[in-house]
Amino acid sequence: MMQKFMDDELKKVHATTKQVDACHAYNAHAQRAMAAYRKANPTMDRTAMRPMMEKMRAERTAFLKKTLTAKQYKQWDADMKAMRGKMGGGRGGPGRGGPPKPPAP
Repeated sequence: MMQKFMDDELKKVHATTKQVDACHAYNAHAQRAMAAYRKANPTMDRTAMRPMMEKMRAERTAFLKKTLTAKQYKQWDADMKAMRGKMGGGRGGPGRGGPPKPPAP
């Protein structure tokens, strides 16, 4: 699912084949790193994992800024912010352990 999501976003920003291939390679690397981290820390909860996840997010952002053009990254970032806004920002919210959102007035 994440691969399809990324492919869809890369199409939206008109990424080249070389950029798409680089992103796929980076994602494969990140997935292997995450799997190794989880295997080494099987009882770690979300709070304890937060510093590692923040580091991985920062690394992904740096990779994307290096791989995509400034215009492509700007669009990518805008799309991600819009998506997070629809999902309640990724912190709490319905289905994520937080309170439900109040109805719109």
